[in-house]
Amino acid sequence: MARAVGLDAGVHEVKVVELDGSYRKPRLTKVSIDRVPGGTSAELAIEGEAEAALHALKDQHIKLDTVNLGFPCRDAVLRTLKIPFVGDDAIRKVIKFEVENTIHSHSVDDMVVDFLTYARGEGESSVLVAAVPKKTLGVLLGALEKQGLEPERVELDTMALYRVAEWAGCFGEAAAAKDAPDASVATTAGAALPAASSGRRARIVIDIGAGSTRTLAVVGGTLVDMRAMRIGTDAIVEDLAVELGLAVEVVRDAVREALVTGVDVAIPEGPAAAVAEGEDAGELPAKASIVTHDLVDRAREKFLERLGREILRFVGEMHGLDRDEIRRRCDPLVERLGLADATEEYAMNYSKGMKKKLALLCAMMHDPALLILDEPTNGLDPHATRTLIEIVKEKVAQGRTVFFSTHLLDQAEKLCHRIGILYKGRLAATGTLDELRAKLASGGSLEEIFFAVTGGA
Repeated sequence: MARAVGLDAGVHEVKVVELDGSYRKPRLTKVSIDRVPGGTSAELAIEGEAEAALHALKDQHIKLDTVNLGFPCRDAVLRTLKIPFVGDDAIRKVIKFEVENTIHSHSVDDMVVDFLTYARGEGESSVLVAAVPKKTLGVLLGALEKQGLEPERVELDTMALYRVAEWAGCFGEAAAAKDAPDASVATTAGAALPAASSGRRARIVIDIGAGSTRTLAVVGGTLVDMRAMRIGTDAIVEDLAVELGLAVEVVRDAVREALVTGVDVAIPEGPAAAVAEGEDAGELPAKASIVTHDLVDRAREKFLERLGREILRFVGEMHGLDRDEIRRRCDPLVERLGLADATEEYAMNYSKGMKKKLALLCAMMHDPALLILDEPTNGLDPHATRTLIEIVKEKVAQGRTVFFSTHLLDQAEKLCHRIGILYKGRLAATGTLDELRAKLASGGSLEEIFFAVTGGA
């Protein structure tokens, strides 16, 4: 292949590499890593990335017009879809429409959308869709342009995982045959996504970064999914940085301090400014900011809960279920628990009972042999409570085991075959209801047994 230059503009470091050789056997000829200077605002931080990029390129005497930019996948949305079209031209015409209902953080019209076809079937294609906010991409490209850098091509950094998997032989018929439990179940790369019960070995490529983790999963020679997940405090830091107009590093330190101490953290104006001991927050310079503990809590809750509508799909795929199987398993439970009207809403707007129903669906969708439920009816209305108890009885009748932790003694008395009473951190009594009655309260209720064990405490 012709010489290729890659630029990875990260939050902490900018990396530049020059490759030569062939696609299958690339050869690293140059590499440079530059630390990104800190900034007091989000804009200055990105400008720092651009300055570091220019320095890294000049350090290795690399021409500025040959650069391919790796855009951070933490700012992108990745989806794997089956589309009833074949051919890139046909798919390109409908891709925004097809992916629109799976993206909830942005309007699809505010994003740059592209795709990669990784499998083809009869009249349909399996595609990996990437959507990047136009504003985020535009800010970075604008900062690079100020430094005289105009990338030839922009590609998500996560695509490196795809190439690693390809180079490692994870895709295609050979991989499918090698990963199959026996030769009779081997399939081609264009086959339907394998079911969780296929027994095939999964190949996982993982890239653990400072602020996010990227994963790629392949089963039977076929791509199952690619994901980018923010981790730790970085899950909320970047959104808060944009909201406050401050640099990511500055907000990250403030968020961590607020989470550890539980108190508000004042961020003074400018990198060298300091808040005098005892200074009132209201007396800070006009451009200074205050990261309150409540603000951090709300941001954290919002980030976690806004993904509620996607949680079922995400949890199901992590258990190896394809999307058709996830729908087949979840739809009846969604209807029975009365959550059908809420699946198109943001989970951040759910009531306590609706969140409990969503959690129960996640716990049950993969049909575990052992189901541990802690206060499962807390927050549920009477109808949902009765439905859940019916579901639990059905699970037991199917040979599953259910641990049902509750303070509602009448529920435990009616539902459980064996009962354990925990008192002061130890298992104080255990047995069937009849066994416990015989030992502790002849003919008594579970409540009477409980007080006999705890001494009425």
